[in-house]
Amino acid sequence: MDDDINSTMSPVSYHSSISVKSMLQHHYSSMENRNDKSLPMPHFEEPFPMTSREIDVLEEEVSSLKRAMTITSHDKAQIQAEKERYQHEVLTYQLKIQSLEQNNKKLLQQQQNHEQLHQWQEESETYEEDTYTSAETYEEMDIMDYRRRMNEMQEQNRELSLSLENTQIEMAEDSERCEEDLMKMDKLMNSVQGESTAEIKRSKQAFEEERIKPMT
Repeated sequence: MDDDINSTMSPVSYHSSISVKSMLQHHYSSMENRNDKSLPMPHFEEPFPMTSREIDVLEEEVSSLKRAMTITSHDKAQIQAEKERYQHEVLTYQLKIQSLEQNNKKLLQQQQNHEQLHQWQEESETYEEDTYTSAETYEEMDIMDYRRRMNEMQEQNRELSLSLENTQIEMAEDSERCEEDLMKMDKLMNSVQGESTAEIKRSKQAFEEERIKPMT
């Protein structure tokens, strides 16, 4: 039967079939060498009849497949650029995550501060209520203490005023006594001075009289 098929095929279609078969075998063998097990190695029979149109389509598909499997330098550059872009996006997301974590910490701290402040406000209100409850007693105690201190200060002021008044009186009396004593001293000095002058005159007169006596 194969002989019948081969005898009916033209030389061009026969050789084209062999060429396509070789290309496919080479492609699949290269895939096996790369340990690509995604596609099974097909089994090809001996030359099979194909029209020239089918051969052209198959060759075009093979060429397209080879182009798809070939990584050009442009593709490598694109892959590298995509890799760098992906790494940049990963770094950006990491920075955003760190920023969000810091913001979450700040928000948590603010929430804790708010709760602490609320607790302090409650404690302050409780303290104010307790203080208001006993305010009258405290106020009475403060007023009594204030009055006591005021009375003590007023008493001290009165004592100081009396002491100052007595001192002023004593100073006035001392001043009068001093003036009297000065007047007495003046009188005494004048008296002593007058007596001394008279005594000197008498002594002088007596001396003159005694001096004149022998002459007579």
